[in-house]
Amino acid sequence: MLTNIETRRPARIRFKDGQVVVCPEDQDVFLLSAENAIDACREAVRRDERMHHFKESLLRPLVNWAEQHPRRVESMYLAEANTEHLTAYVLTHTERYDFDLAEELAALDLSPGRAGRPISVHQVPRSDDTDLSHFFDPERALQIYG
Repeated sequence: MLTNIETRRPARIRFKDGQVVVCPEDQDVFLLSAENAIDACREAVRRDERMHHFKESLLRPLVNWAEQHPRRVESMYLAEANTEHLTAYVLTHTERYDFDLAEELAALDLSPGRAGRPISVHQVPRSDDTDLSHFFDPERALQIYG
């Protein structure tokens, strides 16, 4: 059993280094060209930036809005995207369609430029026999509120 693990300085990879060996914690070993290792690092940074943008420009406004309407909103889901279009579903506490709530949902600033892709928000009134699978796959959806 290892008890003393040496801490090393960060490795510096340069384009001209040829090949590099990458050893993550799961003990896999990757032999890559320095060019491919640098490209992988760039892609990881871009992916992190996209995820941050997605959370800040889409998820946070939706959750904040739902938190401001707890008497009307029971839960909110973001359905799995099969295309470039996203769909959010707002499940309400009432059994009737709330037209005022629909207007508020339509007024949310979720333009494609802000969210990175088009999004639509749908209201699902409460019902004893509401089967969410008629609207989206609950097993694959992300519950973002409630």
